[in-house]
Amino acid sequence: MALVFHTQHLNKRLYNRLFENLCLHTNMSAYEFKKRWTIHIYPSTETQLAFFDHIFTTSGQKIVPGIPSGVTGKFEMKLFLVDSPNSFVDRSNHVVAMHEFCHARLYERHRTHNRIWVEAVHSKIDYQGRILKSFPISFWYWKKFFWSRIQLNVIDIREELGIKLYVL
Repeated sequence: MALVFHTQHLNKRLYNRLFENLCLHTNMSAYEFKKRWTIHIYPSTETQLAFFDHIFTTSGQKIVPGIPSGVTGKFEMKLFLVDSPNSFVDRSNHVVAMHEFCHARLYERHRTHNRIWVEAVHSKIDYQGRILKSFPISFWYWKKFFWSRIQLNVIDIREELGIKLYVL
């Protein structure tokens, strides 16, 4: 089982499309990814602070419940996202989901070798949380009564995955 929602208001189609497109842009079959990984999506109010005791935000503060966050383990991801149908809230949720996806892809490629699966992601984010090296993706998804398009920047881990980039 790939995505397990423990939320009430998040658009399940949107998050399925998000992970499918992240797989597509990192040269992986979405079917294979979903077969191997279990992704639990909880409301951010249920953030398990024990996971984040040793982690501080970019401004030096502790992680608090209510803020989107996530943790990636061995073939399991736990995302604590704001449970809201609001499209603007989805953007902050997507940043967390994309960040944890990058950890998952690198873990799959390198396992625990030199902790590259952690460092390669965090080295591309500055102290204010801005992505230093990224590439854009966009996709369409169904939103109740109409199609909507979303675009986001993904942390560029393609080099660490061994994906050759061609410049035209």
